[in-house]
Amino acid sequence: MRCFGFLLLLPIFGLIAAAQTPADGGQQAPSIGVSTGWDRILPIYEAAHGGADRLENLTYLSCDFTPTTFDAEGVETKLSVKKIEMRYHHIPPQDLGDMGVSKHLSRAVRVESEVDISETETPEMVKMVSIVTPQSVKVWTENATGGFDQVDLQQYLNFATLDASALLAHFDLILMPRSSDLRFQYSGVKTRDGVKYAAVDAEFAPSRSIPLLYRNYHSPDTSLIGRVDVFDPTTKRRLGCTRISDYEDHDGLKFPRSFKSVDRDEKPVGTWTFSNVKINPELAADRFLKP
Repeated sequence: MRCFGFLLLLPIFGLIAAAQTPADGGQQAPSIGVSTGWDRILPIYEAAHGGADRLENLTYLSCDFTPTTFDAEGVETKLSVKKIEMRYHHIPPQDLGDMGVSKHLSRAVRVESEVDISETETPEMVKMVSIVTPQSVKVWTENATGGFDQVDLQQYLNFATLDASALLAHFDLILMPRSSDLRFQYSGVKTRDGVKYAAVDAEFAPSRSIPLLYRNYHSPDTSLIGRVDVFDPTTKRRLGCTRISDYEDHDGLKFPRSFKSVDRDEKPVGTWTFSNVKINPELAADRFLKP
């Protein structure tokens, strides 16, 4: 069974396989400790995004994104457009209507895409929906009658998990500066790509199971994050970076149009291009339970 449309070399995980030579030239791995300078940067960063209330009130986010990958020779392949919907906050059970849910709903990621399920050379594209929460990973494919059948193939479940983890990690670094899942520490002024950035080290809490360290680079012009370096926490080696650009205003909140990831040797790994971004769209709670 082939799944070319769904197979995405995600930057966050693709970087792990990048060349792991020791970091040098002032690019040592972040050292997470007590946050001090970050407390001064935080309100400036929130203001750049439209204000702390815009970030704090983020409940839902939806967008389309077009991923591309690069092979060992640097040849680019554009994959099919995916539709992403994210739930950021717990929803009290009294707001769930007649769904019979008796507990708060946790964060969730819903991804719609097209996949090739053919076992021959002739493509057979079908719609796939994946819903990932901290409690479960579920995947469905559309059947001939327009309904959806749940599938348990480990390959699909793994891809769905990688999709959700990578998207949440990148988006949280940008949109969740006060998250209890993240720890930040100011690391000083660092020059990267000829620009003097305010560097902030970031690390996810162990409960998130994201075994990477990050360094965010805040633009001297906009205070927004223009680059994120990724480090292996065990070897303390820089694995590569993601350059973030083309921020646009969406209902008072800034969101980038482009992520471009490279390994530490500047070889391209992949890109994400975002469009049709909607902040706090009206989404039914049961949308994160089934297709």
